[in-house]
Amino acid sequence: MFRGRYEHTIDPKGRVSVPSRFRDVLKREYGKEVVILTPDDSCIAAFPFDEWKKLEKKALSFPFMHREAKVFLRYYISGAVEINIDDHGRLLIPLPFRDHAQLKKDVVFVGMLNRFEIWDKEIWVQELARYRENFEKMSEAVAEWMVF
Repeated sequence: MFRGRYEHTIDPKGRVSVPSRFRDVLKREYGKEVVILTPDDSCIAAFPFDEWKKLEKKALSFPFMHREAKVFLRYYISGAVEINIDDHGRLLIPLPFRDHAQLKKDVVFVGMLNRFEIWDKEIWVQELARYRENFEKMSEAVAEWMVF
C-alpha cells in the first residue's frame, strides 16, 4: 500500500524520482515498476497497472448511455498513459499532465493506498490547509463507512 507524503523535484525534462518506498511497493506488490498516469482533480493520479485494470473492469459495467459515465470515461480513462519507471527510479511526466496539475519544480507524492498522487507543492499546501479545516467533519462522515 502507498502511504505517506514525499517531496521531490522535477527536472527540466519533466522527470521526477519516485519515492523509494513507492518503488518498493510497486516491485513487491505488483512485480513491476510501471504506472498508469491520468489527470485527477488538481493533481495526477498514478495507478499500478494491476490496480488500473481493476478500475477499467469496473468502468465496463457503467451504463454507457449515462452522461456522467461518458464524461468519466472521456476524461479519466481516455487521458491515461502507461509510464515505465526508468533505471534511475524516475518517471517522465508528459507535458499535458504537468500543465494539468500545474507542476512547476517542487512536487509532493501523496500515498492513497492502492495508488498515489503527484501534486504541485504550492497547490498541495493550499489543499492540505483546506483539509485541516474540515477534517473533523470529514472524519465523522468517513467513520460511518468504516466497520472495525
